[in-house]
Amino acid sequence: MDKDVLQVDLAALGRLAPQLRTLGDTVKTPTASNVSGSCAEIPTLTAVRGVREQTFPAHRAAVSTRCSLVADRVDNARINFAEASSDRAAVIAGTAPSASAPKTVLV
Repeated sequence: MDKDVLQVDLAALGRLAPQLRTLGDTVKTPTASNVSGSCAEIPTLTAVRGVREQTFPAHRAAVSTRCSLVADRVDNARINFAEASSDRAAVIAGTAPSASAPKTVLV
């Protein structure tokens, strides 16, 4: 995968995570539908209002948790991709600490 494409994808995921957290809070909290200002026009919040109204109260927590979980996974993916890219660059440059082969035990 082209490094520039990966960077663009990771940046897009980074912008998505806060909206997913807001989405989760909006589903969980009934008063969150009264959002005003520029946040009220975010497409994800507009869509979630309909989802929240159609979701049974017992399932709101599950939907909210799922949105927050996806946001957390997005953050983890960004961190892990950045670390992997850094490690790969260090190996290519020859600056990575050498790792010895694991010891094997013959039984």
